[in-house]
Amino acid sequence: MAKLRFGKHEEVRCIVDVDARGPKGESLCLAFKTTSYWVGGGVYLADDGYVLKPRGQDGVYYPMPTGGPPSTGLPSPLPSYSVPVIDYVGGYSLWFAIVFGVAWTVAASKLKARRQTKFDATLGTLPVTYGPPALTTKGDHFIASITAPLLRPGEAVQHQAYTLLWDFAGERASAEQATFVVLTTQRVLVFRTRVGAFGILYENNGVDAIERQHIARAVVDDGVLVLTFPDGTMRGYLVKSTSALSNQTAFLMNASRILSGA
Repeated sequence: MAKLRFGKHEEVRCIVDVDARGPKGESLCLAFKTTSYWVGGGVYLADDGYVLKPRGQDGVYYPMPTGGPPSTGLPSPLPSYSVPVIDYVGGYSLWFAIVFGVAWTVAASKLKARRQTKFDATLGTLPVTYGPPALTTKGDHFIASITAPLLRPGEAVQHQAYTLLWDFAGERASAEQATFVVLTTQRVLVFRTRVGAFGILYENNGVDAIERQHIARAVVDDGVLVLTFPDGTMRGYLVKSTSALSNQTAFLMNASRILSGA
């Protein structure tokens, strides 16, 4: 696993072995040195030019002697070198990451706005449907079976769907919390289940019942049904696209409009 790097980092690379000897008589190579500074990612990279490096030793180098070739045992002229492109990529990686992050955020925001505009335009062409949901798949029948015992006299199911709880702080769906959300003529019933590794888990691990009159606002935001309550708190349910249930699209298209009194 890659580790974050912080502080100054020097890199010395040999170019060619030379006849010159170090202060302790060690064999040397002509090398070049770079210095980079890191704060998780690279902030800058400097080419420090030629140095002398003891062969086979890392972290040790000597500045170039002032006498210059050929008396010092160095080649004349000095061989050319170039700092590898990958060093510059790493040395300025923090700025690349920032630019990429900004570009990604802008692109994602535009894509989200485009999807929402398309969704809103589609809603404008379709009448509201009030159910009941189709009972075709195993999942459809499971949701109906756990809902039926909880219905009040005169209460009927209008739409139902499998969802993932939405994390507003992280702007993402929960990887652990899933629900079956049922819209009735009186309430929103939220059945808690688990996220399955290989598909939907048909479990009822408890239910939350929300009276429809306690919902101040209901909207669909990029596939997420967002319920807002009078105290300003919100709950979000990402409606997943899946062939295991028959009513995902119908729920997404109609639940918010029904709750808003359309």
